Amino acid sequence: MNLIICGDSATEYWRLDDPGDEGEYVPLDKLKPCVAAGCEYSRATHVPSKCVATASQLRLLKIMDTQVGDRIAMLHRPIHVMVPASRTQKERQSIVRHIWSGVLPRRAIRRICPDVGVATPEFCFLLAAGAIRTEEQGEGNDLPEPSTPRKRTETPGAQRKPENPASLREDCAKTPGERALARTRDTRVARLVAYGMELCGTYCHGSNGEPRYKMRPLTTAKRIGSFLEGCKGAYGVKLALRAAKYLVDGSASWMETSLYLLLCLPRKYGGYGLSRPVMNYRIDPERNKRSVTDRDYYLCDLYWPDKRVGVEYNGKADHSSDYDMKRDAEKSNSYTVMGNHVFVVRWWQVNRVESLELVVRQLCRELDVRWTPVSTNFRICHNNLRRLVLPHISKWSDSRPGEE
Repeated sequence: MNLIICGDSATEYWRLDDPGDEGEYVPLDKLKPCVAAGCEYSRATHVPSKCVATASQLRLLKIMDTQVGDRIAMLHRPIHVMVPASRTQKERQSIVRHIWSGVLPRRAIRRICPDVGVATPEFCFLLAAGAIRTEEQGEGNDLPEPSTPRKRTETPGAQRKPENPASLREDCAKTPGERALARTRDTRVARLVAYGMELCGTYCHGSNGEPRYKMRPLTTAKRIGSFLEGCKGAYGVKLALRAAKYLVDGSASWMETSLYLLLCLPRKYGGYGLSRPVMNYRIDPERNKRSVTDRDYYLCDLYWPDKRVGVEYNGKADHSSDYDMKRDAEKSNSYTVMGNHVFVVRWWQVNRVESLELVVRQLCRELDVRWTPVSTNFRICHNNLRRLVLPHISKWSDSRPGEE
């Protein structure tokens, strides 16, 4: 192989043939993950040394294989490619090189032609974990795990070095709780879970920054977990494994993912720690209740089947007109008739901490979960998580279009 496409360019490539919003509507429970039909897994154990992407290689590829070259030309610049080691080459705005010098995990690359491979969505998740880890280290935020303090041993008669008064004041200002909080303040896991939810969901960001809906999921949480189990020792795999535990399939919009993160991530990551729901769970009316419902089936954004409790997010875009409010009222009444207790959450409730916390308290009662008072440390972690997920509202639609 002369070229390996990875990162955002790889996920964009797998979605080139997906019409999304423009295609025929398919119920979310019938969408199947992308399997890249016709593309065999590469048997390469390392990134070939000739995988040094240049603009001339891309032009040559288009001449040798017109079909593949035209598809790569459809990808937005810069194209993310994988190289075996750092090379002293002139950087170009059209290409971003990512170094992978270790052994390639099994089922990491699919061949789309003899000379070109594309990273699988599962491998993209691992690469994202490595990129987040590198970014945090570069910013000095990759804090070490707590370790057992060692006792200081001093040689009798040795003169102690005078300590810096500024560092003394800094150490005294940090209580044990604040030092422990600093280790959980980072949002690496939440960022990676959000990325994985997009891979396993039915939405993505478009080339112009606008979201696309009703997409085929690229993979599943189970596939990502199985892939990571075979990547022991790979860069970023520990972070990826921590995040993969919280992945859920089927999210249909960024706001559904954000609401899941806020409600269900553990408290050490800023979430309220509720049990894991099923995203966009299909609820079919019973035969004797079909006459009092207005649809053949309903999709609940977050649903706990064992308790028959759910959460519906109604955003500003598609739930503000008179028709939308009529439709939402009919849907809420149908949930009640079918014996489900579904909480409706609006944008202003997500935006206000007190309002969202009230919803969480009510959910805890319906789910038979004991509410634990929040601490000051949790408030700081929760605010960090909110800063991560809520700024996206300005560039992401807060509700998916179409029938639910």
